[in-house]
Amino acid sequence: MSGTPPDAAPPTDDPAATARAVLQRLLADGPDAWFVGGAVRERLAGRSSSDLDVAIAGDDAAKRLARAVARETGAHAFPLSDAFGAWRVTAPDTDRDGARWQVDLTPLQGASLADDLARRDLTVNAIAAPVVGGPLVDPHGGRADLEARRLRMVAPDAFAADPVRVLRLARFAAELGFAADVATLAASRTAAPALTDVAGERMLPELQRLFAADTWAVGWRLLVAGGAGTVLFPAAVAADGTLHEELDPALHALLDGTPTVPEAEPADRAWLAERACDRKRRLALALALLVDDGPELRRLRPSRRLRTVIARTHDIVRLLRAAADDGRPLDPVGWLRALRPLESAGPDAVLVARVVLGPARLPWPWLLGCAVRWAAGPPRPPVRGDELASALGIPLGPEIGVLLEQLTVEADAGTVTTVEQAVARARALRAASDDRAPRG
Repeated sequence: MSGTPPDAAPPTDDPAATARAVLQRLLADGPDAWFVGGAVRERLAGRSSSDLDVAIAGDDAAKRLARAVARETGAHAFPLSDAFGAWRVTAPDTDRDGARWQVDLTPLQGASLADDLARRDLTVNAIAAPVVGGPLVDPHGGRADLEARRLRMVAPDAFAADPVRVLRLARFAAELGFAADVATLAASRTAAPALTDVAGERMLPELQRLFAADTWAVGWRLLVAGGAGTVLFPAAVAADGTLHEELDPALHALLDGTPTVPEAEPADRAWLAERACDRKRRLALALALLVDDGPELRRLRPSRRLRTVIARTHDIVRLLRAAADDGRPLDPVGWLRALRPLESAGPDAVLVARVVLGPARLPWPWLLGCAVRWAAGPPRPPVRGDELASALGIPLGPEIGVLLEQLTVEADAGTVTTVEQAVARARALRAASDDRAPRG
C-alpha cells in the first residue's frame, strides 16, 4: 500500500520517499501508526514534504522505531522531547536519493488516536493517514477546512492549553494563505495575554517562519488581529490593538520584493534586489522596526548575533536622525565606528534607517555604498598599527587607534592607498592636531 491518502493528488516528487518506504515496511506488522499534521496536510494539497510527523501507539514504540529507521537508512536518531516521549530521525548526509528528510515520532497523546487528534491545535493539522495505508481519519472536518482555506481550532480550549498556538495560527496563515474563522480568532485574542509566560525559544521560531513565508502579510495581519501584537510589540500597536499607521507601510517596504534606497547608485540597488531574496533576513528587519532593544527583545530570547544587529541598527537610526536634524555633514569616522560592527548586516541597518527616516537630508547613496562595500569585509588601512607607531616614533595606544580610523576611511575613499601615503597622512594629521591644541 502506498500510504497516500485516498483521493489525494500524489506529489510529483517526494523528498521523504526513502523514509516513507522504510516506515511502511517496518510497520507492516504493527504497531499502529499514522502520518499526522503537515505531512498529511501537504499531501492532500498535492505537495511533497520533507518532514514526516508520525503518531504511534505504545509507550516505547517511538524510540524503537526511530532507532530502527536510523539503522535502515544510516540516519541519525535522537530524543526530541522527554515530556512527550518524542524522537527525531534526520536523513544522513548522503541519502541514497540525494534528498534531505526528517521524521518526528511521537507516542499517541491520550488513550487513542481520537484523543490525540482532539488535543491538536487546528483541524487542518488533526487529520491522520495510516502509515501502511488505509482511509483518512478526519474526526474534526479538517479536510473540508483545507478545501475552504480556513483555519479553525479543534476545541474551544485549544489556545488556552498552549498559548504559543496563537503564534502558530498566524504562522499557518502566512504559510498557507488561509484565514481564521470568527470563533478561532476570538479564542486567539482571549489567550494572547498568556504569551507573556511563554519561553522566547518557542515564540521566535514561529515569527521566523511567519516572516519568511510568501504571504507573510496575511499572517502578520492575523497576528495583530489575534492579540499577539499587543503582547509582543506594544510600542508598535495602538490602544485599539491595531498597528500604528506609519508602521504598516514601513514593514511592507522592508519585506516586500526588493527593498531599496531610492537614491542609491544603480549597482547598489541591484545588490539589494538580489539580497532581498534571502528570506532569513526578514526576521531581523521586522524586529528592528517593531521592537526596542530592551525587555521586548529580551523576552523573545534571540541569539546574541540577532540581538546585536537590532541594537546597532537602532543606534544607527538615532545617529542618522540626529545628523538630519542638525543639518551637519556626517563624520566619516563616526559612520565607520557605527557601521563596521554590523559587518554583513550593515545594509539592513541602512534600509531600516531609510524606511524610518524617509527622504531626510542625508547622503543616502554614500551611506548605502559604504554598507554594501563593507558587507563583504570591513575596510582596512594600508598600514598596520605597529608599523605606523614605529614610523611615527610613538607608542601603540589610543592615538594610533584614532589615526588608523582616519586612515581607514581615507583608504576606503581611495585617497590613501600605500604604506608611504598612510604614514605621510598620519604625520599631517598629527601636525594639524598640534596646531589646533591650545597653547599654554
